Amino acid sequence: MSNRLQQLALDRLFHRQVVDRLTARVYDQPIIGNVERGVYVECMVELAMHSVDPRWSLTATWDAWDLEHEASRARIEVKQSSCLQTWAPDKPSAGSATPTFDVAPREGYWDVDADGATVWLATGLMRHADVYIFAWHGNCDQAFADQRRAEQWEFYVVASDDLPEAQKTISLGPLQKLAGDPVRFDDLAERITSTIESLQSLRTNQLHA
Repeated sequence: MSNRLQQLALDRLFHRQVVDRLTARVYDQPIIGNVERGVYVECMVELAMHSVDPRWSLTATWDAWDLEHEASRARIEVKQSSCLQTWAPDKPSAGSATPTFDVAPREGYWDVDADGATVWLATGLMRHADVYIFAWHGNCDQAFADQRRAEQWEFYVVASDDLPEAQKTISLGPLQKLAGDPVRFDDLAERITSTIESLQSLRTNQLHA
């Protein structure tokens, strides 16, 4: 094996070791940090959607929505919150019984054009995802709460058009009235799919009409 190939093999091994250590430190804990937990839940939703259609994938970190369908361009935005936080794992965080989710409409979003340049697309004030998924981990018992376990999460699926038009946030109570009963992880993909199929049109079609 050449020195170059040996170095590449060593680099890959080093990278794998770093990733494994990082994963164990950040994600292999019952209570996950707020930022990292958001990514974790987005991946959970992607796995759910892959179970029915592998053409769903996560978008780039800075994109205005979290998942997109390769063919239809349907878009999903994922919001999450939990009763227990890493900075206070032994007790529920303040206001944890009534979490608040960001649903603010935006004036536009950053995109990449045909030449690969990053451009700002002004759309007027609107929500750019077709469907919002609100994930809530309400287990406040430190002995049993484990945010890595999909069955401990409940999900609320709401079409963007059903959210209050100019409202910037929504708390759990009004969300439950709007979405109805929560969906468990095993039924999440079916609920999301049926919600998207019920829409009269998708955001991407509205913007390019």
